[in-house]
Amino acid sequence: QDITTIIDQNNSNNTDGHDFGPILVLNRLRQLSYEAAKQSPTTLSVGVYRQLNDQIDTLTGAWGAMERINATPLPFVYVVHLRTFLILYLALWHVDAVFRNGGMAIWTLLAASWALLGIEAAAVECERPFQWFSNHLALGKVCVVVSKNVAQTLKNVQQQQQQRTNHPRDTNKTTNT
Repeated sequence: QDITTIIDQNNSNNTDGHDFGPILVLNRLRQLSYEAAKQSPTTLSVGVYRQLNDQIDTLTGAWGAMERINATPLPFVYVVHLRTFLILYLALWHVDAVFRNGGMAIWTLLAASWALLGIEAAAVECERPFQWFSNHLALGKVCVVVSKNVAQTLKNVQQQQQQRTNHPRDTNKTTNT
């Protein structure tokens, strides 16, 4: 999760735990791709700039979609209804099962209740899937992979530009086929 190569240390410290961190990193990636294309305005660099910009646009769109998912809670009425009737069902089921089967039903009831309450707990966890906890989706790792891909593309462009300056093509030669 080292983003200090993309942004300076001061801004890197400011992104930790804040909602605007991804926006800052995406903006900096856009600036870096523009600066890389501006250094040598050739047809290749313009094409690479478009590719990088398209990738950053895709990343921005994906981040926005994930933020919309993350910021959309389950409706309050649904949560209250689900929890109320689940607890009511479990309580009545326990009373009925103990009345019919005696104390032998307790362990089976506890196991089944634990499973049903676990399903409800999983629904609550799924409500906000992009957090920094072990049960959540690793959005940070995805961003790191995308950043590495952008850095690799920029590195490839620099290598190609160095090769061209070391071995310029002879544009006067033409081949007849």
